[in-house]
Amino acid sequence: MVSFADVRRWDAAHLEDAEIALKSRGEQLLGFADEIQISGGAVTWIGPAADGAKGRRDVVADKIEHLVAETTAAKAAVGTAGDAVARLKQSVDLADSIAAKYQMVITNDGTVYDPYLLKQIDMGQQLIRQSVRKNLQDHAKNVIEQAERIDEGLAGVLGKIAQGKITDGGATDLGAAAAAGERQGSLHDQLLSQFPPPKIGKFVDLPFTDKKLTEEEWKLLRTRPWDIPEAKENEETATSAGKEVYKEETPGDKGDVDGHRDAFRHAYWNALNTNSFGQDFAEKIGTAHETSPIDPNAEPHLRPSDVGIAMDLHNNEVGRQIAAEHPGASQDQLKQYVHQAVQDGRMVVVNQEGRLVPSNQVEVGQTGYSGGGPRSPGK
Repeated sequence: MVSFADVRRWDAAHLEDAEIALKSRGEQLLGFADEIQISGGAVTWIGPAADGAKGRRDVVADKIEHLVAETTAAKAAVGTAGDAVARLKQSVDLADSIAAKYQMVITNDGTVYDPYLLKQIDMGQQLIRQSVRKNLQDHAKNVIEQAERIDEGLAGVLGKIAQGKITDGGATDLGAAAAAGERQGSLHDQLLSQFPPPKIGKFVDLPFTDKKLTEEEWKLLRTRPWDIPEAKENEETATSAGKEVYKEETPGDKGDVDGHRDAFRHAYWNALNTNSFGQDFAEKIGTAHETSPIDPNAEPHLRPSDVGIAMDLHNNEVGRQIAAEHPGASQDQLKQYVHQAVQDGRMVVVNQEGRLVPSNQVEVGQTGYSGGGPRSPGK
């Protein structure tokens, strides 16, 4: 298990160095392409000896293709982890700076210690400190959860390499093998592993409204009915803001499904919920939202899929992180921070190949769809 102290010691520079080294090694291996091609002998060479030479060439070529795939998979995974660690370290530094401002300490296991907890202080100050401590506690928990996902994602790819489970995708040349490896070590595959879909549920009616929500959402909200109006308002605010920020995308088309507006809406919704209810409840509501049933009559691209759910859960997490990074931010400020995060590539969208990529790697309106793909039963 990763601790808060572990994350404090993490250094993205080491991963960057490893990525550079792996990239160099991959380029060296790709440089063997021409040598492999001619090593089977001249075209005019025929007979048993020629066949034997070509057979041995094919065996060597296959081994190198697998090695290229493994190297590029490792490079992709290390690069993804390095980017994530760099962002996470900024989040840790921010939490530590806020704690220091209030003379609090975030311990190695993520617990927040407040030396003023047992002191006689003004009631107003006491309430402020309780709120700050709760926010820091949620922030630290979120950091640890993200760190564990980063660790598991990288370890998963490296484990597959060690077990010989990274394939060359049936490649017949080194370039194709490199592309196959890149896909298997990509952000897409890591997010699918890190954010498995929750169990499929059903819709229920929200009392006294014309709105439907998942049964899991209702189970959470009915335990705190006084928060239902604000929860409903937050969702409506995020939806409206998405259409305002991304006017150029057509409602009901790519913008509302798997595109930049979708990414923005999920992140902003979670940021608003974090400000309203704290990170823990915001996360539960965000995950419960993904238990929606599959409508067999819906257009294929509108049906839930593992890819779409992983996209939403990742973007939800970024939204909660943004709220934690900017405690006390207004709704308008959060909207700007979330929009900037989409432009910076902190969110993910679906490209035209149906794969998850950073939101700054696809032009607005040029995204693809995740729907029509598999939707696991979840658990």
